[in-house]
Amino acid sequence: KFSSAIGDTHNYSNIVYYGVGWRPDKKLIEKGNIIFGKEIGDILVKAIRGAANRVMISSPWIGRGYAEMLVEKALEGVVVRVVTSDRDDNEGRFLATIAEHYREEELKKAEEAVEELKHRERAAKSAMRRNIALTAIATVLAVVASIRFAVYAHYLYVLAGSLTSLSIFFYFAGKRRIKIIGEKLAEAEANFKMVKESVMADREKIKRNLSVLIAPKDVAFVHAKLYIVDGRAWIGSPNLTWSGMHENYEVLVEVDVNDAEEVFTELWNMVKQLRL
Repeated sequence: KFSSAIGDTHNYSNIVYYGVGWRPDKKLIEKGNIIFGKEIGDILVKAIRGAANRVMISSPWIGRGYAEMLVEKALEGVVVRVVTSDRDDNEGRFLATIAEHYREEELKKAEEAVEELKHRERAAKSAMRRNIALTAIATVLAVVASIRFAVYAHYLYVLAGSLTSLSIFFYFAGKRRIKIIGEKLAEAEANFKMVKESVMADREKIKRNLSVLIAPKDVAFVHAKLYIVDGRAWIGSPNLTWSGMHENYEVLVEVDVNDAEEVFTELWNMVKQLRL
């Protein structure tokens, strides 16, 4: 009896559960449509990765890596529908707004590269104008001084000539620097345009193929775990998280896909109502 085992310190590691056939070294046990054990992800994740048409999932917790996998499927053209929770520790919540922020950092870096080069181009032009203006003023002052101080006229003319040469140097050096920066800027602008077009196209794909409903935690906690992938469906205990897919001992049952789709539709509509 279970009550007799309370406080018992005996080692039961030699017990074999013949009815189920479970062993600590065996990852999965299959009995008809029922699957039990660790590494449930060998079935579910493999199915999701290979989805060609649709993925419909209800899981209160979704790990970030698995959420990203669902986004990848949406980008491939697979229709993805997800019901998940608004729990603070649910990394999958970001799926609801991913279409607005997808590849945001990449786009931001490309834009920042353009702005940085524009700043450098403006600074280079300003420096060139400033250097030329200063040497021109110094040249004029040297010429004026040569007239007033005739005894130093020779040296002042040499100085004026040197300053003129320096001014010419500043001009051509500045022009060369501006040209180099301009070429880099053109490349950066072309890259930004390409990245932006790519990002916008990906965001449109996500908007078109990925639908997510977040069950508000202050109204209800949807604890159902349901997985539909193309023509197959499963219900069970695992969340779409690393622990649920690979570490915990979970139970998974394959069910009729049509029945599962009806249940998912009912769940979807119910969560929609909860959000009103």
